[in-house]
Amino acid sequence: MEPPSHSNPSANPRMARLQWFPGEAFALSQLNHEKMKSDGVLVSASGFLTDQPGGAQACTKEYIAALRAAGVNLHVCAYKLDGRLSTRILKKLWPSSYFRPTEQGLIEDVLMTVERNDAQFVFLNQVQLASIAAPLRRALKSDCKIVALSHGLESTDLLHNIRLKGDVPFAVPKYYMGRQLLGDTLLRECSYRSNLDLVLCISPFDVELERWLGARNVEWVPRIVSPDPLIWNPSTDRMGFVGTLHHAPTIEGLLLFVRDLSEIAPSDVRVRIVGGPERIGHLLMGLFPIVDYLGPLSDDDLRQEASTWKCFVHPIFCYPRGCSTKLATAIAWQIPIVTTSSGQRGYSWGRGSLCVADSPREFSNLALKMMNIEVARQARSLVSEIAQSSPTVASVGQKIAHLLGIT
Repeated sequence: MEPPSHSNPSANPRMARLQWFPGEAFALSQLNHEKMKSDGVLVSASGFLTDQPGGAQACTKEYIAALRAAGVNLHVCAYKLDGRLSTRILKKLWPSSYFRPTEQGLIEDVLMTVERNDAQFVFLNQVQLASIAAPLRRALKSDCKIVALSHGLESTDLLHNIRLKGDVPFAVPKYYMGRQLLGDTLLRECSYRSNLDLVLCISPFDVELERWLGARNVEWVPRIVSPDPLIWNPSTDRMGFVGTLHHAPTIEGLLLFVRDLSEIAPSDVRVRIVGGPERIGHLLMGLFPIVDYLGPLSDDDLRQEASTWKCFVHPIFCYPRGCSTKLATAIAWQIPIVTTSSGQRGYSWGRGSLCVADSPREFSNLALKMMNIEVARQARSLVSEIAQSSPTVASVGQKIAHLLGIT
C-alpha cells in the first residue's frame, strides 16, 4: 500500500510529505471508509519531520501515524526557526522557547491551509506552538479545534537544567537569568492553555502538569512499540546505555548509576555508552574506568552492538519532560532492560514486566544481577511479552478518534 499523498509539497514551501511509521499501513487498511473522516492541519518544525534520530522526531512520527489511523487526513505546514539576526541576538540573552518560536508568516499560512482544505482541526506539534494558539483562535471558525501535541512542557527540563547547573556544569546550558526565565516560562504556559481545545500528552505525569497549568481538556496516549527483535548474543559482562548526554535528567541518572556501580562491580563488568556529544562521552570514560564510550552509532551498528549486551540500562531518577523514546527501542529489540519508575513513564502493556529500581544502589545491584545469563534470559522473556502486548498504531488511533469526536 502506497502512503497517501495528503498534500503537494511543491505547491507550498512549508508543505512536507509525511513518512510511513511501522504498522501504519496495516492500521490504515482497517479503515472502513474510502477516504479519511476528517481533515486536519499539522503545524510542525521541519526538523521534526525528518528521519534523523531523536526523541522529537520519534514522537512526531507516532503522532502522525496515530492521527492517520484515527481517520484524520493531514495537511502539513512545516516551518523553520526564526533566523533573523535580531532574534538570534535576543535569544542569547533570553533563550525562551516561547520567544519568536517560528519564522514569520506561519500563522497566515496555517489559516490559508485550513481554509483551502476545510479542516476541522489544527494540530500544534510541540507545546511551544501554543504561543500561536490565541491569534489562530481569533481567526478560525468556532468549530475548528486547536489540539496541542505535547512532547512535554518546556518548563520541566528547564527546571532540571537550573537545578543541575552546579552538579554537571559540563553538560547543561548556562542561564544567566535562569530563575526569571523559569518563572516567565511557567506563566506563559499557563496563559496559553485557555486557547487550546485539547492537549494530548505522552505520559500521565504530563497530564497532571497540564491540569496544574489550567488545561481544560487533556489526555495521554501511550507509546507505540513495533517489535523489532535483535538476534541476542550477549558477550562477556556488558551492559549498554543509549542517550543524549547533554540532556540534564539523562546525564544526572547516568552519573548517579556509574558512580555507584563503580564501587561494587567486578573488574570485568563494562558499561557501554552510545550517544553524544562526544566531549561528554570521552569525559565519562576518563572519569570512570568501567565505561567504554562508543560515540554516536548508525542504526545498523547500534543493533549489532546492543545484541551483545546482557542488559539495557535506563537510569532516570527524576521526572523529565514527556517520556523516553529510547525505552521503546529497547523494548522493540526484546533484550533485558533495567529502568526506573520514572524511566518507564508513558508506556503501557498487557503482559510482561520490566526490571525496576528507584535508587542508584538498587539499580546497580539489579543491573549486576543481569550479568547472570539465566537471570538475563528470564528478564528478556518478560520484555518480549511487553513488546507483543504494547499498544499498536491502530489501538492508539482508535483512542485519539474518540478524543477528537471523530465517528
